[in-house]
Parts: sequence; C-alpha cells; structure tokens
Amino acid sequence: MNSESNGHANYKVVPVGTVKADLRRFHKELMQFGKGAAFLAVLRKVNDRLCKDPRGFGESLYRLPALKLLVHQGIISPLVVTYGVHDELPIVFVHVVKLLSNPEK
Repeated sequence: MNSESNGHANYKVVPVGTVKADLRRFHKELMQFGKGAAFLAVLRKVNDRLCKDPRGFGESLYRLPALKLLVHQGIISPLVVTYGVHDELPIVFVHVVKLLSNPEK
C-alpha cells in the first residue's frame, strides 16, 4: 500500500470522465447561492474518506470482477459519490458525482 498516515493506508483517488468538470460546475452553481464554501468543505470530507477508508464510506453496490473493483456509493450531503475500490491496489476511481437536491434550497 501507499505510505501510512496515523495507521491508515492512503488510497490514490482518481476522477474519471466528467467528474472534475461536474464538481467545478456544482461549486459554481452553489457559489451563486452562498453555499460555495460549504460545498468545498464537504468535498474535502469526501476526499478524506476516499483517501483513508473508501471501503467504510457508503454502501457497496456491486462488483466488477474483470476490473477487480468493488463499486460503492457514499453520501455527505449534498454530494453523492459513486466510486470503485480496486481489490489489490490502493486506488479509488470516482466515476459519478451528483448533487442531492436543487442548489436553491
């Protein structure tokens, strides 16, 4: 595994597809409603969980045996993250991010 930090292995978090663009768009939308800073705080929490304990964050959904991935979905409101954790390597692939609700609320 990667370097140890406080007894926890660190996983490399890899955004896939449009994840980075989607996160930027969500942040921009939420900034218009004065929630940009809160969104960034949630994003930091999600990233921390994915780096330190991706198997313990959220619920496991299904396995992709050919890719050696177990797909999970985790939520820290307002963000929903769907990601795969590699069975052998300390890598997390984030492939879908969504907002739980309309940013106006």
